[in-house]
Amino acid sequence: MNTITFNKDLPGKTRSMISGLEEKFSTLLQQMTYFKAELDRHHGKAAVRLQEKMVKNLDFFSKLSSRLLYFADTVLNFVNAVAALDSAACATNTLTSRAEYQYTFSTNRFEEEVKLTPHALKDETEQFEGTLIAVDDLLTEFHTLLNQVIYETTFPWDDVDASWHSAKTQISSIIQMAKHRIEDMSKSAHLLIDELTRVDNLLSHQMIK
Repeated sequence: MNTITFNKDLPGKTRSMISGLEEKFSTLLQQMTYFKAELDRHHGKAAVRLQEKMVKNLDFFSKLSSRLLYFADTVLNFVNAVAALDSAACATNTLTSRAEYQYTFSTNRFEEEVKLTPHALKDETEQFEGTLIAVDDLLTEFHTLLNQVIYETTFPWDDVDASWHSAKTQISSIIQMAKHRIEDMSKSAHLLIDELTRVDNLLSHQMIK
């Protein structure tokens, strides 16, 4: 009979990871939605480039978040089941689908959050860049967690090895694609910050004159 050994911290780590991903994906998509509407009003090169990336990436990250979280839910169910076997308890897991995140533009809320001034938009852009970094870090942690599920669990993997390997390969590919898009948007956000800083400095210089 095969012996099952298990890191009992994995269910808690997985739940914490899911909570973090939910929070950061929600924040990211909210910021992208509001930024897209705000950047429509600006005609600087950096603003236009970032706005174009928002349009392309809103749909991508909406789909990515639902699929990645569904896979994370699957991982949680698996580690809960292994934990139940390890403790001779009865696992009662249910798996539900994940809807894509959808955000609509709210004029009142947007006017409260993003003021139409170079300095305020610069601050918002820096916050957006911070969110991108946080999501990137979480994706790295999620990838590490998947490795921990494999290497810290002794389980008769032959029954699920082919499916798990295929799923993990696909998820790893998706994570790398997301990280590439995040890096690209982060660079564009940084360019916008530089542009807004130049505009702010120019306006301040003209006011002094």
